[in-house]
Amino acid sequence: MGDSNRLTYHEDTGYSKYYYYKIVFGLGVFLAALMFLPFVLKDQGYFIYYGDYNVQQIPFHRHGVEMVRNGNFGWDWCTDLGSNFSGDYSFYMTTSPFFWIMCLFPAAWAPYLMAPMYTLKFAVAALCAYAYLKRFVRKPLLAVCGALMYAFSGFQIYNVFFNHFHDSVAFFPLLLLGIEELIQNNRRGLFAFSVFVCGSVNYFFFVGEVVFCVMYFFFRASSLGFKITMRKFGALAFEAFTGVLMSLVFLFPSIISIMGNNRLNREFTSIKSAFMWTTGGELYTKRYGHIFQSFFFPPDIPSRPEFFGGKDLNDTALTHTTRWASNAAWVPMFGMTGALTYIWNRRKSWLSRFIIFLFICSVVPVLNSLFFAGNTSYYARWLFMMVMMLVLATVICLDRSHIRWTAGIVSSAVFSFMILVPSFISWKEVEEVWSTTRSSYPERIAISTLITVVCLILTYVFVKYLRGKKMFEKTLLSTLSAVILLYGITHIYTGKLHCSDSSVRYLINNCIETSVTMKDSNSEPDSKVVEGRPIDNVYEQFYRMDQYNKKDSSRSHLDNYGIFWNMPSIQCFNSTVPSSILDFYPKVNVTRNVASRPNNGLYGLRAFLSVKYCFVEQDDISKYSMKGFTKDPVSKQNVKPDGSYRFNIYENEYYLPMGFTYNGFITESEFEKIPKADRHIYLCSYLVVPDDEAEYYKTILPEKKRSDLDKAEFETYTASVKERQNGDICESFEYNSYGFKAVIDSSSTNMVFFSVPYDRGELAGISTGGWSAKVNGKAVDIRKVFYGFMAVEVPEGEDVVIEFEYNTPGRTIGILASLFGFILYAAYLLYFKKVKKESADYAFFDGDYYDDMGYPDFAEDEGNFKLLKNFFSKKASVTEPPEEDDGETDVEADNE
Repeated sequence: MGDSNRLTYHEDTGYSKYYYYKIVFGLGVFLAALMFLPFVLKDQGYFIYYGDYNVQQIPFHRHGVEMVRNGNFGWDWCTDLGSNFSGDYSFYMTTSPFFWIMCLFPAAWAPYLMAPMYTLKFAVAALCAYAYLKRFVRKPLLAVCGALMYAFSGFQIYNVFFNHFHDSVAFFPLLLLGIEELIQNNRRGLFAFSVFVCGSVNYFFFVGEVVFCVMYFFFRASSLGFKITMRKFGALAFEAFTGVLMSLVFLFPSIISIMGNNRLNREFTSIKSAFMWTTGGELYTKRYGHIFQSFFFPPDIPSRPEFFGGKDLNDTALTHTTRWASNAAWVPMFGMTGALTYIWNRRKSWLSRFIIFLFICSVVPVLNSLFFAGNTSYYARWLFMMVMMLVLATVICLDRSHIRWTAGIVSSAVFSFMILVPSFISWKEVEEVWSTTRSSYPERIAISTLITVVCLILTYVFVKYLRGKKMFEKTLLSTLSAVILLYGITHIYTGKLHCSDSSVRYLINNCIETSVTMKDSNSEPDSKVVEGRPIDNVYEQFYRMDQYNKKDSSRSHLDNYGIFWNMPSIQCFNSTVPSSILDFYPKVNVTRNVASRPNNGLYGLRAFLSVKYCFVEQDDISKYSMKGFTKDPVSKQNVKPDGSYRFNIYENEYYLPMGFTYNGFITESEFEKIPKADRHIYLCSYLVVPDDEAEYYKTILPEKKRSDLDKAEFETYTASVKERQNGDICESFEYNSYGFKAVIDSSSTNMVFFSVPYDRGELAGISTGGWSAKVNGKAVDIRKVFYGFMAVEVPEGEDVVIEFEYNTPGRTIGILASLFGFILYAAYLLYFKKVKKESADYAFFDGDYYDDMGYPDFAEDEGNFKLLKNFFSKKASVTEPPEEDDGETDVEADNE
């Protein structure tokens, strides 16, 4: 093993070198399957949860599988007003290996595969965590326990709500493993491969993982047992660079697709807001309480933070700003007890300092934002990385029998009590009734508290009476598994309480197991007839659907009907759509943050966006009132068991097909003089263009001013639509994932407008792909109009052919960069293997090594940072191996 005399051997178990890997993976599958099985059996083979999971994860995965199996990797016509499929869905699934496993099966199977994929994700997380943890403990079963703590941590159970978060959590330990293997054991290539995997899986989490790994390296390098030199540091940097290069085939299109997203442009407005959590300019004490609670108690469900949340005189569950932030870091059974024990016993250890620093990051806004590229919105979605450190500290304390747990258990109990008092025992007047709790569901706090107390007692019993005994590890593993199942099932059941049985049936009947007669391709007439007439009897037309928002609010019964049914729709709940959509909607009085939900009153939008049908649920028929749509339904859809229909379908009497012209234009500055609430009325009146391009448009169309506009009323809207219908309009519109083709008879040189989001990538002034256009076979410039849509100039003539081609921005550059990265990676490995004749210090799966991190049991912790010393030393500092320890004497001393 070269100079690695800090490495010692595990006890000879007599098992094969893969034995514990099989055990930890099998346990991950077994526990996850047991956790989901009751709910899957109850809901007809599906795993149905509540909230975002139901309306995003299920339809996104089925839609994504269908897109992939049909070879549609370019433009997605069914997500919002149109979307870059591979780029925009990379945040959710398209770069995840778990998603590609689902693609091996028919799209109709996707809803059934959600629970099995969860099970696989938990198991892979446990497997990768074990590979990292096993090097730091003498007893492999303790590494198995630690792996389960990580895989089934509070962060993981909380984020069952967000299916796609689990993908990054599963592979993250490989980054830390790669660093350790390269620096400590001269293993080339593993870190680069880990960077490639994590960079490919999810760009959002990768940013935080990079920041965390930099922090990890510098804290780890403060240990004398970390054999860092300038040569190894250079190798680490090179592998990081190579790994990123290899991942650019997935990473680069994702980055290009989110550039311009307004959710990335939020900055701190003051020094106070950078260093203190505030709301309304005042200190936000609830957030601090909720952060502390997330470490010591099993997590609340995402939408109902009961600890430091719930009802208050001026704050309800609906306004608590910590909802959905993934604020959960509880380590199953041990909570913070193991980490606090480690800190008490190893105050000067790099790991103690690192954990303390990470906790500071969680409570200081500017440090917390480092994990999200400086975004100031409150998220705690990096906490799974901190959980890995908490678990590492816990298993080390369990493994080293001389470490005393008393201070850790007592301090954990004290902190838990301090958190519980203001959360649960808080007197206040609510509706003139005095209550002992601000919680909306006090029983949930009680259950969480009970689990915490029982776990504290179990921890005390294990470390005082069982540690060092023959059956300690196996008993601990069994008990830990029981705790995981108990709190995991409880958490999921609590979430499902917010999705009633009727809601589950509604989701299954109306979305998962339903179809509508509108076709996803409009090149042919519909083959199905409902109540004697087809839903659409128009040939070769494109149209979008709408869903009636109940009570004229901005919410319908369920988001994403269009994605469920594979139909273009103007209603969509997806936060990663093209930035041009985000630019357009606020200009016409539509709030667009995570979803597009134009309210019913914006009738001008419907014709402008080629909406032809509005789906209205039976429950809302009595409230239905949509200006411009038929008073009576033109069709009905989805038969209920009693023979009635779930949806009435109304037709837009002012429908405009895709591709039409205007008789004049107005600049953006003039358009913005119109009150926001009235702007939708004029969308069909004049083409809205950028101010700096006005001179170009003057050569084609007359310019109009705000003063030229008619009164903002419904009649103005209808007149403008009729003018468009009687003008030059595309006779046909054919589309697929890689573009569209339209034909028009043009009475004069004009601009043809398409309500397709403008999507062109550019980097340093160089085009990286997106939309390109030809008119009659000749390339033309695409003009960005209405803040985010496209128009092209056409000449006078009959049967003018307009062709748009879509090439995913960043894909070509990403492929070339990744190809170069893989060549570089292969050359790097071959050079050190064949030329330098280097090999790692040990075979990876031998499993007979143990890293004491430079702090053997008999030594004092090293208190000084030795990074520079190690850089310039010819040979990294090492320590003597610890003496053999049977555990009995130290346990007896600890129990006194």
